[in-house]
Amino acid sequence: MKTILLTFGLLLASSGLFAQMSVNDGEIRVEVSENSTRNELLEIRQALAEYNIDFRYNGVKWTNELLKSIGLQVIAEDGRTREFVLPQMNANSKIVLIYRFESLDEADFCLGLEGACE
Repeated sequence: MKTILLTFGLLLASSGLFAQMSVNDGEIRVEVSENSTRNELLEIRQALAEYNIDFRYNGVKWTNELLKSIGLQVIAEDGRTREFVLPQMNANSKIVLIYRFESLDEADFCLGLEGACE
């Protein structure tokens, strides 16, 4: 079943439907930036649900359609949880989620600023 979902996710990612989510090499990568839209956040949430990953967000603040503040919580199907809050976003801010399938290594499930999860 995961193979089917992975293939489906690859097709969606390659079609450009999810501009801020990619699935490849057994890994999901999500990026949230100041330019992320309400629809993109919802699409990411729906796409991750296909992998039994719960993607929640709160404390969202927008100014002129730019994301200025957000809190994220991600819960993997095995129950591991990651939380990250960015109270002040700007043009250089990028939050990254990396989730590697088939791994329980803590480093293979990361949520934080770009660079912290690489």
